[in-house]
Amino acid sequence: MSNEGTSSGSRTSTSRKEIVSEVVSSCGKFPPIQELDSSRRQAYARVKFLLYVEIGEDSLQLENHMKRLQNLRKELYYIKKTDWQYEPIDKLIGQS
Repeated sequence: MSNEGTSSGSRTSTSRKEIVSEVVSSCGKFPPIQELDSSRRQAYARVKFLLYVEIGEDSLQLENHMKRLQNLRKELYYIKKTDWQYEPIDKLIGQS
């Protein structure tokens, strides 16, 4: 897992999904965590952690995106509200 520390979103999440699918396909049906040997328990914990991190990253990206959209809407509203105060740019450069 050499790309755990990288910040390239889709590449990292794709490799995480590949890791998860490899572990799931190799294990089949998961027994209770207490019945797993130590190496499988560590692998299970690592996969579970990666999934939680990915879910957290996705929700954080969505939250940040929604905040940016809200800020853009506020700016657009302000521009429309104060548009009457300014001369049109076409008039200033002699286009009309």
